Amino acid sequence: MKLRCLRSVPVVMMFILLQGCKGRPVDPGESQRLRIVPVDVLCTEAWLGIHAGPSVWSSTVEIWRDTTRVASYSVGAADTVIVDTTVLPNTTYRFYAKQISSGMVQDQTDWATVQTMDTTSNAITWGQPIAIGEGALSDVQFVDDTLAYAVGSIYLPDSLGHLDPDQYNFLIWRGSHWNATRVFFHTICGQSSLSPYNTSALLVLGGSDIWIAMAGNQIIRWNGQAQREAMCLPVDFSIAKMWGKDSNSVYVVGSGGNVLFFDGTTWTRIESGTNLDFQDIWGSVDQQTGQQQILAVASNGTESKIVKIQGATATEVNGNGLSPSLHGVWFVTNHIYYSVGSGIHYKAILDRSPWMVYPLGAVTLYQSTFVRGTGVNDVFVGGGYFELVHFNGAVWRSYKDAIPSVDGAWASIAFHGNLVIAVGLAGQQAVGIIGRRTL
Repeated sequence: MKLRCLRSVPVVMMFILLQGCKGRPVDPGESQRLRIVPVDVLCTEAWLGIHAGPSVWSSTVEIWRDTTRVASYSVGAADTVIVDTTVLPNTTYRFYAKQISSGMVQDQTDWATVQTMDTTSNAITWGQPIAIGEGALSDVQFVDDTLAYAVGSIYLPDSLGHLDPDQYNFLIWRGSHWNATRVFFHTICGQSSLSPYNTSALLVLGGSDIWIAMAGNQIIRWNGQAQREAMCLPVDFSIAKMWGKDSNSVYVVGSGGNVLFFDGTTWTRIESGTNLDFQDIWGSVDQQTGQQQILAVASNGTESKIVKIQGATATEVNGNGLSPSLHGVWFVTNHIYYSVGSGIHYKAILDRSPWMVYPLGAVTLYQSTFVRGTGVNDVFVGGGYFELVHFNGAVWRSYKDAIPSVDGAWASIAFHGNLVIAVGLAGQQAVGIIGRRTL
């Protein structure tokens, strides 16, 4: 029996439904006979939960899609999930199950109707990469379709044409071009002098609440016009990424295995169980339970870990199948989990299934630095040599024909409506590119 694998070859897969997986299709107390319930529906996958009461055990169960038999198995457990990956996007199907014993139909379920998701558009018209100045950009996020922010380190010429020794560290895009400015951190925490240090990460919690992290242990908040005084975190480390649902629930990860949580008043360090440098963090809300799930990925190139953060506790996730070099994580709770670096790793069930992988050369050719998406049918992965790929729910699309390969890398991506912005570096230049998608 196999677990779900996102691939282009049509197959039907089956596995025993375990406690804590995508969902229990039916409470066994509801029926002693045969039941079928849709568990999850994607663009090219229909997940069907089959409950077989004791009277069905040792029989054969057949699964039918309309007039086509798509699976047949001998019942050995009460709950089983069938994954039909032969379905097409944006199509309605009807499934039913029937019990066969001694060549005769003993029981048959009612029809279960599913509507598969539609694919998203991967038709994106890309502009040319724009060199903004010497340096590199590390993160970008939209506020709306006319406002985006980026952070990093940028050196620009002064009024005499000489390179200004004081770097810019905050970029504002207002729909047509980038404006460089500076935000200031404490030169030394506890002292009054200020410096425009390198910035590493962004967190947009609203148009007037933008969090900007220094490539150190300080964070400032920008209200759309001006900054507040920098917050010095109680641990000396370098911030890599931030994630939060509001200003009273913000998580920060970075070097030395550090994870910190802000409750609106106080910063608290969470023991992560590792000294590896954290590279990324992401959170998502389970639509069934309303519970938030947060994952962070740590790696030093020769070893990697993914931890799950719940409140003030971090526990390591099963890393079976992960490569030792990871940089990004993104997921939709109980639907799809991605971690990227040396290849694209993915799984459907966080705690139960091994990580599957598209190795280098399958979808991406180079190391990936990030993965972000808006849903299971809209995922972007990017990284080395300006490589950028998109999954629309059915197929992966590479943009190597539209974006020239250079000695550099994309570091981050953001999207809003039909707009896409990626930022990074090319050689010694901080660069950005804007794409417009045909929806």
